[in-house]
Amino acid sequence: MKNKIKNQIKEPLTIPHPDNQPELEPILDPKTPILYPDEKPIEKPKEEPVQDPPYQFPKPSELP
Repeated sequence: MKNKIKNQIKEPLTIPHPDNQPELEPILDPKTPILYPDEKPIEKPKEEPVQDPPYQFPKPSELP
């Protein structure tokens, strides 16, 4: 049994070299939405900034 294991370890691991790999699809920029043939680009609704009314300090007479 031990000899079998030794023989397995001796075999060089074949790691495919990056240059030998078939050309993969170009990696899209993460910001680029992936469109499928029938899909229209999704338009994000514009978010209007919420404007808070200016903070009004309570008048001393209104304090409990």
